[in-house]
Amino acid sequence: MPSDQDLFVQRHTMLKTLSDAQAANALAMEHSLSNDSLRGRLSRANTPKNWAAVARHKANNTDRVSPSITRQIKVLDNSAEVYQDIRANLGSKAVGVFLSDVHAPYTRWDAWELTLRLLDKIQPDFISGQNDFLDNKGFGRWEDDRPHGGKAWSMDQAYMRDMEASMYRSIQEVAPQSHILAVAGNHDNWYHRHLRKGAPQAAEALIADYMEFLWDLSVLQFSRGFTENYIELSPGLIWWHGQFTSKLPTTNARNTLTQFMKKGQARSVIVGHTHRPATIEGHSVGLPGVTFINAPCLSRLENVPYMKRDPSGWALGIVVSHFQPKTTVSHHDLLEFKEERNCLVCYYEGRRYAVRLDKGIQNDYA
Repeated sequence: MPSDQDLFVQRHTMLKTLSDAQAANALAMEHSLSNDSLRGRLSRANTPKNWAAVARHKANNTDRVSPSITRQIKVLDNSAEVYQDIRANLGSKAVGVFLSDVHAPYTRWDAWELTLRLLDKIQPDFISGQNDFLDNKGFGRWEDDRPHGGKAWSMDQAYMRDMEASMYRSIQEVAPQSHILAVAGNHDNWYHRHLRKGAPQAAEALIADYMEFLWDLSVLQFSRGFTENYIELSPGLIWWHGQFTSKLPTTNARNTLTQFMKKGQARSVIVGHTHRPATIEGHSVGLPGVTFINAPCLSRLENVPYMKRDPSGWALGIVVSHFQPKTTVSHHDLLEFKEERNCLVCYYEGRRYAVRLDKGIQNDYA
């Protein structure tokens, strides 16, 4: 039988959002007490000692009752529930489009426009979100050596969120039936890590605000910023941002495939992170029966602020996957965007898609 203090603490922590009558009814049902008895005990327990017990309980149980962490967990729980319902109602075939490494505002905007044209044509069931969607330069562990304009952009959270929202809405405009699944990348998590290290007293509330902001944009999320989550689209297909950075794609393939095969998962794993497109069949790295695909990027290929020098081997593009949701069957098209005269083009299913070439760079972001 709970003590009066136990009841008082429970009422003012786990049931704090309920009215007195609702809380009394819930506690009475849980502990097999009458409502009258329960209300009387709560009234008698309204003492300084028991209010101190409430504060002590909250101090010692942050993961359970911290309002900000509770808000974050609610977003994850809601996302998982929605995703499970979507998967349960898929037909025998589905399509996913893996967009990786947009690195806004250092995006190749012609590549972004071309991607929107492809999404409009494909109308996929799933599209990856986050996946280094924002560059978040200035929130990472390296010194922020950009010009003033670039720094000001990153530090103006309202402007960042407005631009991010417009980009997600542009996806939803061209592919309104698609579901956006967040694949947390290292640059995405820089923001969370920066807050938790630099402003720990405010961090969880600000992170909860951001997660709810993405939720309101219909971006399903599966990480609170501590990990880079993967998403299982089917028994044979995994999306992950990727963590291995060798310039040898076979090394990245072996490390990635080994990681998921140890968990008994996947026939195909699609990652981003390196910006270097590659398709590696598992048998070539001693892992027969599986496939590794490294997606290209949608960010600049030169004058990149988060790199000390212009990178090599980077390319623009996306990955389109056709898969059977309840089986290990899948087929993948790694689509590279190429320059042709004054256009950026992509060929998909026998059709040419093209937009005007645009490598323009805003000087104060350089």
